[in-house]
Amino acid sequence: MEEQRQPVQPDDSDLPAPALPHRDYSATSDLRACRPSRSDVHIATSAGNPGRSQCRRCVERTSPPREVSAPFLEARVHDCDVDGALTLRKAVVDVYRRAFRPPFEVPAALLFNALLMTAAWFLLPPRAHQFVFGLTGPLAFPVIMASWMLGDTPSTNVAGHDKTRALAVLDDGAAFVRWLAARCIVLTSLVGVPCAIIALIIGDVGRQSAFKVIAACVVIAIIPFGILPVAAWVGLLLPYHLRPLRWRWDRRRNWRLIARWALLAFSPFVIVPVVSAVIIFPPAALAHWAFGAPAHKLTNAEFVLVAVTACAMAVLVGIGGLWVAGRLRVRRHDRLATYLMDPAAG
Repeated sequence: MEEQRQPVQPDDSDLPAPALPHRDYSATSDLRACRPSRSDVHIATSAGNPGRSQCRRCVERTSPPREVSAPFLEARVHDCDVDGALTLRKAVVDVYRRAFRPPFEVPAALLFNALLMTAAWFLLPPRAHQFVFGLTGPLAFPVIMASWMLGDTPSTNVAGHDKTRALAVLDDGAAFVRWLAARCIVLTSLVGVPCAIIALIIGDVGRQSAFKVIAACVVIAIIPFGILPVAAWVGLLLPYHLRPLRWRWDRRRNWRLIARWALLAFSPFVIVPVVSAVIIFPPAALAHWAFGAPAHKLTNAEFVLVAVTACAMAVLVGIGGLWVAGRLRVRRHDRLATYLMDPAAG
């Protein structure tokens, strides 16, 4: 009987080394040639392309946006309920936990703006100080500090700063509004409470009326809640991904991408003062036309009435801003989801 020979399996060392990926850069000349390391190269074996060598970096750059399945989102959103049973308390706890985890993007941005404003307040010469800080009065410092802390991208780019959560709640209107409300509550506490404490210290040192100081502290603590939901409209209309400056420098020839990012990055400096003026105008008009301020010094009762009006305006504007944000979610759902899932978008 003739002996049957078993086929010899080739050893891995006999196989040719995988070829480095080839890519056509004619369409995307702004990207540099990819030089993958050994750990970045993997063999993608499939029925159509057996043994084809690919680079993970090139795959991420060249692959079209892929649909994100529900199990994938549930794996990414590990400790956040994203269904209709999401409660506001759980959402607030989750936003706090996420904010105080590395890389601490939101607290770092708020602290940097506060320190920058403090340095400008004490170091600028008198003329420059009057030009930059037009507001005067014993409590001007905490009020301006709150506006500077809010005037940054965490206030506007809500979807880009928390892309995973935004995608997870994008299909559920109630969960989306609760997530956005929780984010606004957390930012309000991180901005309003410290500024209110500073106002309390300044009022105590300046021997101001304790009744008026406490009322002013309450106003300073609540006003950000009226600003943040309206500022979030920008991030729902025109979001952008968080990219390092080197990434944007490499794409500096794409002037549309850079101009869009620069416009959105500096938009909070315009939006926050405008929304603040809308909230403050009714109580300021009440104090001027009804009580004769500033020529007439407000009594404690008059000051409390003005403060209550300011707080009511902040709450009303905040609730209205959340309602409009929910409507924007419906109108911008597909475009927002496509943009957030596109790794090549700026």
